[in-house]
Amino acid sequence: MHHSVSTYPFATLISFISGTQPAWWGQIKTIKLPHWSPFWPVLLIINLTYLVIYRTKIISSPTPKHLIFVIPLLYLLFISLQAPFNRYYIFILPYLYLSFAFILLRFGSFLRSKLSL
Repeated sequence: MHHSVSTYPFATLISFISGTQPAWWGQIKTIKLPHWSPFWPVLLIINLTYLVIYRTKIISSPTPKHLIFVIPLLYLLFISLQAPFNRYYIFILPYLYLSFAFILLRFGSFLRSKLSL
């Protein structure tokens, strides 16, 4: 019997996106994470999109607000070689929600500037 759930690399990232976790007991291949939200992968995609769009600005002149976007990615890469348990995601969720709020505020100010013309 094989008792390791970290049998493949980036299992944590796959688990974060899909909401499933490989099971190491019984005949079940995967189990659904009980506290997973479908909003988590959306937040991660929004965060990664911001990083891709503003990568030159982040690299050339990093500011503390850019850490909000970088920390979730670095943390997911860091824990990607461990067992994919949802308790590890609690650390990056505040950063993902803060980055989403930051993007919403920027988008709102952009819309206000376009509508006031």
